[in-house]
Amino acid sequence: MQKEQEERDLLQGLDLIPWENLEHAYGSARDVPDLLRNLLNPDPEVRKKTIWALYGNVFHQGTRYPATPYVVPFLIRMCASPEIAKRGDLLGYWASLISGYFSIEERPCWGDGQHIYVDDQVQACDANDPYVVALHQIYLESLRGHSLVCRLLATDEDPDVRAQAASVLACLRTMAEISAPELEAQLQKEPSGQVRAAITFALGELNVPSPLRRILTEDTFPAARCMAACQLARIDPAAALFEPLLQFICEPIKDYEQVPGAGGRSTGDAAFSISRLPKEIACRAIPSILDRLDQAVSFDTMPLVMALLSIAFTRREEPLTELTPLQKQVVTRMVRSEELWSIGNLYWTLKAHGLSSKREECAKLIGLNRDSN
Repeated sequence: MQKEQEERDLLQGLDLIPWENLEHAYGSARDVPDLLRNLLNPDPEVRKKTIWALYGNVFHQGTRYPATPYVVPFLIRMCASPEIAKRGDLLGYWASLISGYFSIEERPCWGDGQHIYVDDQVQACDANDPYVVALHQIYLESLRGHSLVCRLLATDEDPDVRAQAASVLACLRTMAEISAPELEAQLQKEPSGQVRAAITFALGELNVPSPLRRILTEDTFPAARCMAACQLARIDPAAALFEPLLQFICEPIKDYEQVPGAGGRSTGDAAFSISRLPKEIACRAIPSILDRLDQAVSFDTMPLVMALLSIAFTRREEPLTELTPLQKQVVTRMVRSEELWSIGNLYWTLKAHGLSSKREECAKLIGLNRDSN
């Protein structure tokens, strides 16, 4: 009876929302109430499939919809209940609803109630656009859970909950003055390296560099140090970051990709981040990034290619007809990488730097015929 009452409390008001009149990626959101109910199912497989479905409809490939803000209050209630299993998954999903795809390599898309931010810049938007309205509503609803997230960070026994709580705080940027001291206080006593790494990412997103410098030199957990170096390269780039970032390019960190905020493997995040340093410094990393590219598989090639192009090339509208010796070195190794051409996600990146997305065309640019590939 008590369990049934708790479930009723968590889902209070669910049936009062006109879900059938709200839209998500596949039309009417009439399926969302049952999905939210399924988040309370004791079967872990049911919960896993439910989260997958919610990532696909009210958060489809990073897009938010008119139905999305109405999910947030129920997530907050569920995250507040210690009886709910795998709350770390719910917190991670909540963070995605606020900011979209969000990592060292990808900047958030979010609204703060007044402005929409893309690539950390305010965007001119139609205030009545349903997408804009949804982003603002999601953020304003999420602010209601700020004190809860601070409490989970400081007191929850589950390291995954603490780590994902830090990721939600990273998304609530207007609360930085309150969140940053909470994150720093937890950092001082946090026993889990994974959680410290997540806190490091959050502090970087809230533009608090001082603790990141201490983490980079003092923390015993490699993923936390790597995250600190990557975030410092974005918010406070300095020549002193070159050596630690180069080390992280050369020495992969086990399970780094499990840290909230990681863009993928540590080697890719470090390469992407080193490209933020002044070009005369970053270009010294090209041989190491090329060596890592030779070992990368599938989508792990993307941040490496992005780093190489950012360092060795400039963005341009016209196709390149001639290459510098450094550019030729980069393109030659790219042409010889089978894995790089096995994915189709680099078209715009290559085009933006004057290169063709066709391997044969890049080969011609460096003087190789097709058989030389």
